[in-house]
Amino acid sequence: MQRACVVFVLLLAMSAPGATRGASHEPRYKSEFTYDEQLLEKMIRMEAEMDKWETRMNEQLGQLTSLREHIDHLMKTEDFRLELIQDAFVESRNNLTALLSRADSQVQQLIEKIKKGRV
Repeated sequence: MQRACVVFVLLLAMSAPGATRGASHEPRYKSEFTYDEQLLEKMIRMEAEMDKWETRMNEQLGQLTSLREHIDHLMKTEDFRLELIQDAFVESRNNLTALLSRADSQVQQLIEKIKKGRV
């Protein structure tokens, strides 16, 4: 409806006397009817072309939306994987710390035994 109004307003503006014909008073068309008819045909072609562009733009928007959803899903998956890796890292670090503590304790016990045996 809005396009029809725009087309009608443009048609009225373009068909106003002297609106697009410049300073020359000689008509470029055989009659006002021929001019209006050609102008209307051109506007209809432009509207059809705009419909094609709108369809293409909507398709592109749909593809971009789909791609964004896919990327968001991948990001969530990767965030979950990163969390798992971080948890495994913390657990491994804790295990290594505990192992190092036990090893230090055993080394200290061994040193004490050696000192007692020699002293």
